[in-house]
Amino acid sequence: MPPEQYRGRSIQIYFDTDRECKEILNAAEKARISMAAFCREMIRKGMAEPPASPALLEAQEALFAARKELDRRAGEIRRLESEIFSLRGSMLAQEEAAANVDSGLVALLQDGQFHRSTDIMRSLKIDSNNMDAIRSLAAQLHALQDLQLVSEDPQGWKWVG
Repeated sequence: MPPEQYRGRSIQIYFDTDRECKEILNAAEKARISMAAFCREMIRKGMAEPPASPALLEAQEALFAARKELDRRAGEIRRLESEIFSLRGSMLAQEEAAANVDSGLVALLQDGQFHRSTDIMRSLKIDSNNMDAIRSLAAQLHALQDLQLVSEDPQGWKWVG
């Protein structure tokens, strides 16, 4: 309850948050005036400004929507740039793998026939007990498959590139 001398000319203000109240108190302190004087001045300034025209409000809404769309598109661009980076890395890895493919393997597969892994190993004179050589052959076949140069089905490997 305000003192008697202020009856009829005082109001109470409630802020949405403590933070908002503190910000306004700090602004009044920074201006070196009382909170009451600060609030009165801000109210007077607000009353002196003409109300926003419908055209201005519409333009502000359009600007807000455009900024939101811009932010959305910037996020999409960042996502696509990241995807491009990943794909480039994948392509480089595939190119590197293709560069390491044995020319005899490529020549064998390019005849257009199906070749079972055991037949490929026999043609390339790979010992079936040499696990490193078998792993290398499998890696080369899969590298060619990743490049869509060969396909694998139950009949074996076939050149499709």
